[in-house]
Amino acid sequence: MTFMEFDTAMRQLRMAYNKQLEDEQMQFWFEKFKNWPAFKFGRAIDLCIEENDRFPSIASVNKKGYEITDPTVPSGPVSGCERCQAKGHVTALSKDGYKTCFRCFECNNWQGRFSDSIPLWSMTFHLDGYRLV
Repeated sequence: MTFMEFDTAMRQLRMAYNKQLEDEQMQFWFEKFKNWPAFKFGRAIDLCIEENDRFPSIASVNKKGYEITDPTVPSGPVSGCERCQAKGHVTALSKDGYKTCFRCFECNNWQGRFSDSIPLWSMTFHLDGYRLV
């Protein structure tokens, strides 16, 4: 997404809540979302405006983004994967006790649903102390 596309959506968000952001805040937001497609960011902003009484946090916009699938990526037929129960993702617990989501390594059910930027589970994570839950 270009900064211009980002700024258009953010202008709509700021107007909806009558809120101003400083340049540093805008740059911080842009850094968090610059790898998103413009349609996804715009739709997440629209959903936040429709559902929130207050100006949303970055975490709220990010969460809304997970609900939005990319229509440009064709999703294939879902296979019956036992590892992820056909969801396309697995959850692992770090040695520090934090849960992390990974794309399933045994199927392609994640395609069209989850970004390639979400890591694919591998034994490297297991060796780093992660355990599938």
